[in-house]
Amino acid sequence: MYHVAYFLDQLINGVTLGAIYGLVAIGYTMVYGIIGMINFAHGEIFMIGSFISLIVFLLLGLAGGVWLPLAILIVLLAAMLFTAVYGWTLERVAYRRRCRRRSPAASRSSTPPTRPGRPMRSRSATCKC
Repeated sequence: MYHVAYFLDQLINGVTLGAIYGLVAIGYTMVYGIIGMINFAHGEIFMIGSFISLIVFLLLGLAGGVWLPLAILIVLLAAMLFTAVYGWTLERVAYRRRCRRRSPAASRSSTPPTRPGRPMRSRSATCKC
């Protein structure tokens, strides 16, 4: 019976981790499809959301007396709100400013795709901001 329980635990762990990887992959795909840039700092927003979730959950735990489903709902709402505001701010400050400076001819240049400090771009992509 121990082996079946261990197998089910590992199966749930694997499905959960696969769902997280899938969510990150969908995020990369959407960002590339919308603005035509691959930005490897995209995972930063997921990490910040995880830390916000942990911090809010610990603060609710210290406050005590919060019903667990309500605490999880509060944690999810706080993480979604904070990461949405952070992502919107990042898009306004970093992406739009960068898109306005680049001309379509500059995006088709033959520069190396991975220069330090710059997101990777495809040769035919233009900013769609």
